Amino acid sequence: MKVKDVMTKGIIAVLEDDGILEIIKLMDRNDISGVAVQDREGNFEGVLTEADIVAHFATDDEASFKKLKAGDIMTPCLLTADPEMDLREVAEIIGNERIHRLIVTVDEEIEPHKIGPKYRMKPVGIITTKDIVRVIAGG
Repeated sequence: MKVKDVMTKGIIAVLEDDGILEIIKLMDRNDISGVAVQDREGNFEGVLTEADIVAHFATDDEASFKKLKAGDIMTPCLLTADPEMDLREVAEIIGNERIHRLIVTVDEEIEPHKIGPKYRMKPVGIITTKDIVRVIAGG
C-alpha cells in the first residue's frame, strides 16, 4: 500500500513568522496536533506540534511565550514522505525516529529559473501514526 492511499490530503500550514497564540487557536479550531511551517515563498520549512508548544510553555515566562513565532520553535523538517512511498517504509521511519507524523511532499518547479530549474518541497498531505494503525486494523 502507498502513502497516497491513506494520507490525509491537503494540509494546514502557517508562516514561520505567525504568532504562537494565533497558531494555537488554529490548531484548536481544526482539532489537529501539528501544522506545517512555510516561508513567505511557500517553501516547506518544518513542523510545529503541540509537543513543541507545550515544551516552550513549560520553560518560557508568559511574556516571552506570547511573543514566540512558529519559526522560533518549529522542528526543522528533514524527513518527509513521498506519495509513492510504501506504507511500511514510512512506518519504519516513524518508528525509528519516534515521531508521530510525516508531511507528504512533492517536488514542485518554481519560477524564475534563470540558471536552470529550481525546486521546492510542496506539502500536499500528512500521514500520521493514526493513519497507519487504521490500516493495520483493517479500517
